[in-house]
Amino acid sequence: MSRRVQITIRNNKEGLIKLTRRVCGFLESEDVSDTSCYKANLVVEEIVTNVLKYGYEEEQKGKICVKIRTTKTKIHIECSDDGRKFDPLSACPPDWVKRSEELMPGGVGIHLVRQMSDSIQYCREQGRNVLKVCVTLSNY
Repeated sequence: MSRRVQITIRNNKEGLIKLTRRVCGFLESEDVSDTSCYKANLVVEEIVTNVLKYGYEEEQKGKICVKIRTTKTKIHIECSDDGRKFDPLSACPPDWVKRSEELMPGGVGIHLVRQMSDSIQYCREQGRNVLKVCVTLSNY
């Protein structure tokens, strides 16, 4: 293993659809298990969905770049965007006692990313948000 793919999309729904198809195709070509593929796809989709919803002003054009690298035991995912600065690791966990429509924006998606990943790091580099996530490969 140890191959990589880089996918750059525009910040719109069509870009997200293109991205999820390409991620799935890449992971399938790497013989990643269905469980690991599901986790990685969920992580990518949640991160990029949050960027689309909250990272840009309405009608602002931007680019989102996703890099995925597989090794024998891990899937390394790096998502970067040129939207407004946002550190998802600073977001509070969702309050499950509240009704779902009262949850803070982004809280559930970020929580899912944290649950699906083994490690997660954020930094701001050259005007871009960079989120690095690592998912352990499973055999099932």
